Amino acid sequence: MGSRSLNSNPPSERERAAETRLARSLFEIHLWQERYRAIGESIPFGIWICDAQGQLTYCSKAILELLGMTFEQVAGAGWYGTLHPDDAADTERAWNECVRTGADWVRLLRYRGKDEQYHPVLARGRALRNPDDTIREWVGVNFDVSYLIGTYERLLNDQSAKAGAKS
Repeated sequence: MGSRSLNSNPPSERERAAETRLARSLFEIHLWQERYRAIGESIPFGIWICDAQGQLTYCSKAILELLGMTFEQVAGAGWYGTLHPDDAADTERAWNECVRTGADWVRLLRYRGKDEQYHPVLARGRALRNPDDTIREWVGVNFDVSYLIGTYERLLNDQSAKAGAKS
């Protein structure tokens, strides 16, 4: 019922119009949230959110399915354990530097999937800032680029085979 008492006058036309605009705006926000969530869940590998300190607070189901892990297992800095051993230390250093400086995150990573194979993933992220320019949180996307790399390698092999056949 809002803040109106039982004895108050009914809302004016102006108040009703303002309440209708507010309800429509809230509904539109809800629709946009649904759209972005659906987009995020449809990306092959997904989206993620970290707090200002760089600790993972959300990742889409697609990420969890590829890794074969629960959110609790990858939350915070748990995702480091899924990285290829040759990449882990450099990736952690680079991420910490990004978090410290606020620079955009762009990196090709290798994640161990539930199939025990390492999947090349292009990770991109950006800091979202408060009005005072401090970092509020990080948002990003990860793309499993296995298919693209495989296609590229096949094209190179085909070109090499054609060049060898011409000689």
